[in-house]
Amino acid sequence: MKQQLNGLPIRYKYFLSLLVIVLLSFGIFAAINTYYLTSDSKKQMELSLTKTLEQTSELLTYNTSMIKYGSDIFVYQYAEEPYFTAPASSYRETPGLYTLHQAQLTKHLFSLQEIPNVDSIEMCLNGAFAREYPNDTIYEMADYEKRDWYHAIDVNKAFYTWSLGGLEENPSTCPYITLIRKIPNAQDLRSLNGVVAVNVKLSVLDSILEPAQISFDTSVYLMNEKEQVLSCCSSQKSNTALLTGLKEQFPLQLSSNSSFYGKLNGRKYLIGYSAIDQSDWHLIITVPYSRILSQSTKIYSSILVTLLLILPFVILISYLLSILISKPIQTLIAKMKQAETGDFNIPIAPYSKDEIGQLNRSFNVMLTKLSFLLDESYRLGKEKKNEQLKALQVQINPHFLYNTLDLINLMAINEDTQKIQTAIQELSKFYRLSLNSGSDETTLEDELAHIRHYVKIQNLRFEDTINLEIEVPPELLKCRMFKICLQPLVENAMYHGILEKDSEAGTIRIEAHRELSYLYLTIRDDGVGMDEATMHGLLEKPTDLHGGYGVYNVQERIKINYGSDCGISYESTPGDGTTATLKLKMDYRDDR
Repeated sequence: MKQQLNGLPIRYKYFLSLLVIVLLSFGIFAAINTYYLTSDSKKQMELSLTKTLEQTSELLTYNTSMIKYGSDIFVYQYAEEPYFTAPASSYRETPGLYTLHQAQLTKHLFSLQEIPNVDSIEMCLNGAFAREYPNDTIYEMADYEKRDWYHAIDVNKAFYTWSLGGLEENPSTCPYITLIRKIPNAQDLRSLNGVVAVNVKLSVLDSILEPAQISFDTSVYLMNEKEQVLSCCSSQKSNTALLTGLKEQFPLQLSSNSSFYGKLNGRKYLIGYSAIDQSDWHLIITVPYSRILSQSTKIYSSILVTLLLILPFVILISYLLSILISKPIQTLIAKMKQAETGDFNIPIAPYSKDEIGQLNRSFNVMLTKLSFLLDESYRLGKEKKNEQLKALQVQINPHFLYNTLDLINLMAINEDTQKIQTAIQELSKFYRLSLNSGSDETTLEDELAHIRHYVKIQNLRFEDTINLEIEVPPELLKCRMFKICLQPLVENAMYHGILEKDSEAGTIRIEAHRELSYLYLTIRDDGVGMDEATMHGLLEKPTDLHGGYGVYNVQERIKINYGSDCGISYESTPGDGTTATLKLKMDYRDDR
């Protein structure tokens, strides 16, 4: 990237600089504005949520207080009425007494009916009034001893309790939230005459919560201490797991009408909480954090659209300015190119007093020295070229080529044209595979072909004394590897194994197999073998300048390309031949 920028004309560099400055300034401006807009949006949403919590909780508190107050007035005024304590015998002895008591109770309950949002009134009594003449609003207390509200009133001695689903605690058949008020015995406050149940429809709670939805994706929940959902206004379906997750987000020190940020189902929310007085209710409002950011996102999008609209004008102005500033430089460059052709008689009159003018004046001085500098540069470049050629020649080991050319020369003297043709063809194929278009990567198939050509050429020299056997599974032939890794080992097996025998004849066998992610190549010969010191010496860097580097170079190349867990290992017994094993990885790639 840096080289590409350095290669750009100064006009484009200046153009890009102006463009980057403008875009960077615009980006910083947009980022700062987005930051402050986001902060303001959060503050406004938090303030709005706090006000909504206060208003909704106050409305809920007002309704619960009215209901409690009305039930208290009823109990205080009528707790001593005879229909609470009259024995069953009085109803049997006086037939019209029940009608009288029923009329009195209906009149007394009328005050409760007048409380706003109250739908109906029910009673559970311990006396004979309910036992002898039960109806659809008056029940016998003993029938509800297993209800939670009964346990709270009778066992926990509570004066009030709220029940979801009425006296039956079944919201599916009784869609009410019910205040159950204890009616104590006027003569013995520890005794229980019964309870009065004030039923409010759950739809009333829904109507109170609906205005608390700040946005369409805001969720409002009203739940009790039992984690029962009394009312819910949300686009999401409420469930116990959801509400439990909400409660787990509450800080330890949580005051009423407070808000905090939390995560629910992997999403961030602004969560508002308020405890409703005169009840065990909790008001919870959740606003998705994405909703808070929506306003700043819209403004950021507007800024981005504005940038896209003015970007063509910014590009045009920047380009024109870059042309205006770079024009003197372009003129100077044109004169310099003219001087490159050998025409040094082109002085330039400075036409400005800025840096470009100074550069023009300096150019006149430079022209007088340019010829000398060019000659010197040419001479030094030529010397450097010669040194590079010599370095390349040093890297090429010509011994095999020299020996093959001597062989071809000998066959030419003997006029063995068929062998000359074979030698030249094999030598051509050998070096074509060796060079491999400059790539260091080849396939096992090509590497084995390279070995075949090498052995054929050597057999022309040593009169077919070398027998080459190759046994490689077909599925391994396309394995990638670096080139010329087998030839030095085959050459070593030939010269230091087979040709050391008295018969100077033998067999070289090449096998391949795969184990996990490794490719194993085995080169076996039936030559004279070698001792431990010789085997170790093959893998060490020769100290003799005329020593063989082939096996050592292959070992080093394996370590570099595949890692230290790969390499060459030798097994040999003097007189029984030698086995060389190459351990390579299957996933070789030439990344040069």
